[in-house]
Amino acid sequence: MKKTILVGLCLVVLASGGFALEKAAGFGILFGKTFSSGQINFSDTYYDPYSGYSTDSWTSDWKMDRTSFGAFGFFGISQYIEFNFGLLYKSIGSITETFEG
Repeated sequence: MKKTILVGLCLVVLASGGFALEKAAGFGILFGKTFSSGQINFSDTYYDPYSGYSTDSWTSDWKMDRTSFGAFGFFGISQYIEFNFGLLYKSIGSITETFEG
């Protein structure tokens, strides 16, 4: 008798699909601040009809900062269905360039 009740309960749970009703939801926000810098070296060779070939070179130092904001979210209604959405915004704050030559 006890085995029959146990097997019957197991069959009811499996038949109801209650184990597959997974629901999940969540969200998040993002913030980022980045800084980049570098140096570029230029060199140019040209022909001057009066003095012949000549070479010029110069250096450029640059700096840039960026700010970013974002948000995302998700909602899952079953094991195989999930909806996701997100938004990301980036803006360049300032770019500075210095030449030496």
